[in-house]
Amino acid sequence: MTIDAARFHKLLNDFKLEQLFNEFGWDHASLKPQEIPVSGETFTLTALAQKRGVAVFRCSPDANGNIPPRPTLLKIEKEATKLAHEHLLVFADAAQTTLTWLWVARVPGQPNATRTHTWHKGTSGESLRQKLNQIVWALEEEEAITSPMSSPACVKPLTVTVFPRNSMNISRPSIKPLPTSSRASRRPPIKPGMPR
Repeated sequence: MTIDAARFHKLLNDFKLEQLFNEFGWDHASLKPQEIPVSGETFTLTALAQKRGVAVFRCSPDANGNIPPRPTLLKIEKEATKLAHEHLLVFADAAQTTLTWLWVARVPGQPNATRTHTWHKGTSGESLRQKLNQIVWALEEEEAITSPMSSPACVKPLTVTVFPRNSMNISRPSIKPLPTSSRASRRPPIKPGMPR
């Protein structure tokens, strides 16, 4: 499921994040707000939506009404993992002028990669809409190929990369020509009864 740009822009500017995710096809959240002590402050994580074992949390601002600095964001993210292993975090300031989106790409066999996207009120938010569309598409694709009897515990980690650092490089194996024998290529075919 997707949402058109004008509708997305309106919901984003009105900070109606729960409705935004519901219109993307996410389910209503079942988790209750959780208080998390980090760096001498208490932050509240409010679940906005959930889908296929992935939860979306909105985090309260710091004591000054601002989005916390990155080191604090990372500590909050670590605590959020205890509530839902796969999640998106949305940090908003008290004045509702800025949102910072944070998620961690967990790909088996590779180190975790933390991705952030900051949006300011009045800007289009189109790149954010496209990134959220990628996440929605990945979850719907997984849902289509997963047995309906699967439980959330069986859901694989969310591996969609929405903030690629570099463009994808496809390396091709080098192909070497097979060695040929110059003698074999010049030797006439052997007839029966001919000496070798």
